[in-house]
Amino acid sequence: MNEFLKIPENESKNIKNLDEILTVKLNLGGVEAGKSRKTLKIGSTKYYKRKSGQFIYGKQNFFNGGFGIIPSNLNGRVSSGDVPSFDILNIDKLFLLNLLSRKDYFKSKERFSTGTGSKRIHEKTFLNFKVNSSNNIKEQQKISKLIQKISQLITANERNEKSDSFKITI
Repeated sequence: MNEFLKIPENESKNIKNLDEILTVKLNLGGVEAGKSRKTLKIGSTKYYKRKSGQFIYGKQNFFNGGFGIIPSNLNGRVSSGDVPSFDILNIDKLFLLNLLSRKDYFKSKERFSTGTGSKRIHEKTFLNFKVNSSNNIKEQQKISKLIQKISQLITANERNEKSDSFKITI
């Protein structure tokens, strides 16, 4: 990951309400504002400002699909040190997300978690994970579009919608 992700300069920020906090949902559920989580509390935790387009994950939950890309509508929100973010370099964001979203990939990383009680995958450990990728950004973007269209087709079929008119073009 070292060639694709970089730990950004962390800017701490004081917060006044839960809506300012980012939360990463399990099972590839994405990133959302924390207001909807009833277990969050504002306290003595130090929070850091995050930017849209960054990769973010829960140290305790990467291997449970607790990661995503920060969407533009959540730019400037915060997370604690247990939910770090990274700047993405030299790789298409969606392509990276698709690589990491394979269940066999993220589940296999649990063995790298450390600590007593709640085990975590720390940033430096995470950055040493390997992913196989094409170096061609245009090729990555085409693959990402194809995966996105296939996902849309699957969703349409699951909803029993007419999918006869669905057309895949690359």
